[in-house]
Amino acid sequence: VSLQYQRKLLRDPRFAQRFRFLFGRWRAQIYYYQSLRLLRNLLLAAIPTLLPYDEPQVQVTLLVFVLSASLVAQLRLRPWRVDALNLLDGGLTVALLLLLIIMGTSLCTSADGVASTACGMTRSQSVVSTLLVSLMMAAGLLFAVVQWRRSLSSSTSFDIFLSHHKGGAG
Repeated sequence: VSLQYQRKLLRDPRFAQRFRFLFGRWRAQIYYYQSLRLLRNLLLAAIPTLLPYDEPQVQVTLLVFVLSASLVAQLRLRPWRVDALNLLDGGLTVALLLLLIIMGTSLCTSADGVASTACGMTRSQSVVSTLLVSLMMAAGLLFAVVQWRRSLSSSTSFDIFLSHHKGGAG
């Protein structure tokens, strides 16, 4: 559908309405971004599922690569129609990357080089990750409050209400 977007949009007026769920979130110039987003989500689900569970370093490395590539594409293209959503999407991806990197450093290897997940996090990693999660939650809450306040303050107020409704006229 993404490959046919430009050609079909002009010929079929119902095309935009029918596939609004695919293209409605993105700026018109970045109509293909939904395909990139679906590929990213597929890779994020497939990497931990399809790769062997006894090689978590490979999984973490590939997940960091996919999220980093996604972040670069998102920051470069700025696909969302609303600037605040571009900022939110980039911030959430950075937060995921930071948590993944912190958790990835807690993976241990045994003497023979085989990955072991039995080591766990050190106390400092636990404190840093807890602080990071708390900071992300606070930033998300602050972002939501700022956006809410901005939506309330942008409403236009009118001194006079003029109605052309004739139903109550005498």
